[in-house]
Amino acid sequence: MRQVQGVENIIMVSKDGVFLEKEDRALEVTLSDKLDFYDIVKMNIEVKQDTSLRICYKKSKEIKLDVSIIVNPNVTFHMQEIKEAKNTKIQTKYCIYEQANVFVQKFYDASFVKELDLFYLNGVGASIHSTMRGIIKGKSELDMMVYHNYPTTESDIENKLVTIEKGCVRLHVATLIYNKMRSCKANQSNFILKENRENSTIKPILLIEENDVEASHSGHISSVDAETLYYMYTRGIKEHEAKKLYIKGFLKGDFYNIDEIMKKYWR
Repeated sequence: MRQVQGVENIIMVSKDGVFLEKEDRALEVTLSDKLDFYDIVKMNIEVKQDTSLRICYKKSKEIKLDVSIIVNPNVTFHMQEIKEAKNTKIQTKYCIYEQANVFVQKFYDASFVKELDLFYLNGVGASIHSTMRGIIKGKSELDMMVYHNYPTTESDIENKLVTIEKGCVRLHVATLIYNKMRSCKANQSNFILKENRENSTIKPILLIEENDVEASHSGHISSVDAETLYYMYTRGIKEHEAKKLYIKGFLKGDFYNIDEIMKKYWR
C-alpha cells in the first residue's frame, strides 16, 4: 500500500471562518459564503493525486460545515481531523472512485458533536479505512453510513470514545452492500468507554443483500475493565495511575499529543 509522508495540506476552522493554511496542487478546495438562514459553510474538496490533509477545528462556540470530498481514481488520500470546538455540527460526504484508498483519522475533544459521515464507494477496488478517537463531555450524536456501490470494495470502521462529565453518545454506524456487489469486505468495531453515569447507545448495522462478502460488526459499552486494573494493581501500580494508563492506551493515536490531552482530565 502506498503511504503519503507528512501533511501536505492544512485547513483551520474557527469562529473567524475557514482558512486554507497550507496547500499543494493535489487538492482543489472551494468554499461558499455562509448560508443566510442556517449559517452553514459549504466546503468542496477534490483530491486529484496522492496527498494528505489535516483539518483543525479550533476552540470556538459553534461550527457548522457541509463538506464534500471527491477522491479521484487510483489516488491514496490521508485525512486527519482534530476537533477542539465546543459545539460542532458537520456533514461530510466522501465519493471514492475506483482503486482509490482513503484513510481517515479523527480525534475529538468536544462538549457537543453532531456529525454525519457518508462514504460512497463508487468504483471497483475503492476502500475506506476510518478510525475515530475522542473525549466527549456533552450529549452528542455521531452517524456514519458506508455504501458499497461497486464490487470488490472495502470498508474498515473503528470507533473508540470516552465519555466524561455529562457526556453521552448516540453512535449509529450502518454499512450497506447491495445485491451483486460481490467480493466486498466490511468491518465495524465500536467501543464507548464510560467514565461517568450517563447512558450512551451504539447501533452497529449491516444491511447486506449479497452472499459473496466478508462482513463483521461489534458494539461495546463499558467502564474500565476491572480485570485489567487488577492486573496492574498486582504489579504495584496505584489505582489512579492504572486507570490513566488504561484510558491512554484506549485513546492512543499517532497524530495528536495524547499526553497533553490526558493532563487536562486525568491528573
